[in-house]
Amino acid sequence: MPPKKEIIVVIFTTFMLRFISTNSALAQISCHDVKYGSSNYHEKMDELAERAGLPDNYWSRYHESFVSDLCNGNIKGVDKLIARMRRNSED
Repeated sequence: MPPKKEIIVVIFTTFMLRFISTNSALAQISCHDVKYGSSNYHEKMDELAERAGLPDNYWSRYHESFVSDLCNGNIKGVDKLIARMRRNSED
């Protein structure tokens, strides 16, 4: 993976772990905020993309799945998505 793409993946992952929590008292964005279908879902996903420094603050279905898996404790799903993002960025 090119170094810049690797950095983006690491930064996004770091921000997701830091800003999403099931305990909303500790997080600036809670898992409830980024649950698909919530009233402010798109705004909170935009905020995560901006804070993570994603290019053009763009988030994709992979990022949505990543956030969902992270909030649901699906670590295997998180690992698979990171691997998929890496493979796609190498193309």
